[in-house]
Amino acid sequence: MTVRCIINENQSGEDMIFINSKRTKVAVIGAGFVGSSAAYALALKGYCHELVLIDVNEERAAGEAEDIRNALPWFSDMTIEARDYSGIKDCDAILITAGVNRKPGQSRLDLAGQNVKIARDVANEIQKHYTGGVLLVVANPVDVLTQKFTEWMNLPPGRVFGTGTIQDTARFISLLSRKLDISVSSIGAYLVGEHGDSHVPLWSKATIYGISLAEYCCQRSIEMGAEQKASIIKETSRMGAEIIRRKGATHYGIGGAVAYLSDSIINDRLMALPVSVMLTGQYGIARVSLSLPSVIGKNGVIQILDPAMNPEEAELFRKSAGIIRETLNDLPPM
Repeated sequence: MTVRCIINENQSGEDMIFINSKRTKVAVIGAGFVGSSAAYALALKGYCHELVLIDVNEERAAGEAEDIRNALPWFSDMTIEARDYSGIKDCDAILITAGVNRKPGQSRLDLAGQNVKIARDVANEIQKHYTGGVLLVVANPVDVLTQKFTEWMNLPPGRVFGTGTIQDTARFISLLSRKLDISVSSIGAYLVGEHGDSHVPLWSKATIYGISLAEYCCQRSIEMGAEQKASIIKETSRMGAEIIRRKGATHYGIGGAVAYLSDSIINDRLMALPVSVMLTGQYGIARVSLSLPSVIGKNGVIQILDPAMNPEEAELFRKSAGIIRETLNDLPPM
């Protein structure tokens, strides 16, 4: 059995070894671009002991599993195999990436009708074999699908959540880093709302190592007015579509984000990240899944945080919720 050792130093300066022998298991449903990239990132980081790939195209899943397995000797000691849905038994996390991808010119919401049908089939199969674990929804439109999986699965609050704006936030921070000439690790900023065109940057909360964005820009003589902010958000919004135009799909970025979130679940990191979860009255919104900063651990989202938005941000957030609610209302019954 594989064990993991963490070496810490006690107060006397002596090394203490803590051994975590709990076997951890993750299932990835959907072995396409996103699912295979997420599985590969998980394998490289060695975040779990056992990884299962599930896909309606069994040959594709088997091929991806074998290809990733061939990389393991250089990076981690884990097992990976292609399975049917029975493979989700005893998982710590179940990652749902199955669905059609965006094509050039499509928005994420354009995928709703087709991907909700696929998601319903996936949920039915999960329910046959589910014994526990957190469901992380990755497929788009992620807010719509997160809401539907939450309704279908009827699990404890927070046990189902979606990747939400975590990738939008990564792009946002990357662009801010270039504009502000500072490392991404020094930037505290994120987007809330829809993972899509109506996402909301919380400029009022942005900081550079604890210093407000406005104060930082003033001290370094960097212009950051309405025009500059609008340009950054426009670039953040179009980045995914531009990648799709150039290479046909986006998958490495979200694959890395999924692995990062999986680590928080598997190893109970208690990290606060902007993810999509069903709201229960925050900002006057209920029974719609949107992104807010949330504390994530082994049981999924254990607390949704309520940042104090300024009036403009709060209004944009409610508009974003309205867009998702309208999409949900337009879905055919199933």
